[in-house]
Amino acid sequence: IVGRSINVSFVLAEEVHFYSNKVGTLPDGNTGVVNVGVGLTLNSSSNNRIGGTTAAEGNVIGSHGTNGILMVENSSNNSVGYNSIGVGLDGTSNIGNSYSGIFITGANTGNSIKYNRIANNQTGIELSPTSGIPTQVSILENSIFDNSFLAIHLVGATKNDIGDADTGPNNLQNTPEISTITYMGGDQIEITYAVPSSVTNSAYPLWIEFFGAANGQGKFFIDSDTYTAPGVKTITMELPSGYDPADYENIVATATDANGNTSEFGVNVSYTLSVTQFENQMVKLYPNPVADKLFIQSPSSRRFNLKLVNSLGQLVMSQQSHSASAELNLSSLSSGLYFLNIADDNKNSQTIKIIKN
Repeated sequence: IVGRSINVSFVLAEEVHFYSNKVGTLPDGNTGVVNVGVGLTLNSSSNNRIGGTTAAEGNVIGSHGTNGILMVENSSNNSVGYNSIGVGLDGTSNIGNSYSGIFITGANTGNSIKYNRIANNQTGIELSPTSGIPTQVSILENSIFDNSFLAIHLVGATKNDIGDADTGPNNLQNTPEISTITYMGGDQIEITYAVPSSVTNSAYPLWIEFFGAANGQGKFFIDSDTYTAPGVKTITMELPSGYDPADYENIVATATDANGNTSEFGVNVSYTLSVTQFENQMVKLYPNPVADKLFIQSPSSRRFNLKLVNSLGQLVMSQQSHSASAELNLSSLSSGLYFLNIADDNKNSQTIKIIKN
């Protein structure tokens, strides 16, 4: 299925099962072709399955000019499972979609995104309040990597707020904050973390998923934990037998509340660097929002690579800092949302949303 502005369109669909298709590619599922618009749209459509419950039922959806999958207009209780979105059937071929792998907007609830590979898009999964606020979108056990912005973007979310009182897509659920990761020998690691969400603002218990990170995005699912009450918790997890250590040098996590609201990925944390150390030792940014100059400061003298991209995924500025402070002059940029990626030589990285006034 190739070449149209919307390759697959479901309007007022109910209980449709769409599976084992190649959307936007040649029959091999690895070679993309030119598609000017959306791969698959669910418009006012609920209770449908895109993909299924096994890998054999998964679709390949890629190489589209906008989104791979688009859900709009009160499309609720749909499941998206075992699909390859922006990545070929072989798990490596780049057939990225130009905007989001999955884009959801509208006052819909109860959609499930599980067991998918989502890569090479501008944003992996984006929940937007543009035409209504989507909530209870559960994003579980996916492999999300190599997207140029964020793996999961809840539009309106910034850094974790105290108590998680803000609202928006997926209730802007706060992310887990990992304080330490300790290698215990063999296949075991110990993780200490907390989720700063009060019981009045998040439905407990929370479901916490941990991943081996690639560029701050959750590529390799490790395991999950049930978080029953606010506070610091330490758990022990086993990495997969025969694992490649490089795949698990850095860990990220998501939180999903009891109503199915999944957070963005938290800060990428290495075995040797806690999230507190990362924030204190790596960088501080101010002001944000910014009108002219953005100041970047670290208490230690280390090298940092800075890359600023706009909301279209275009690189607008890059700079390398060899000292404890740097500044970016943003005065010539248009107002809007930007993403600043900060990476150091120890493979610690973080992407921060910047608002330009």
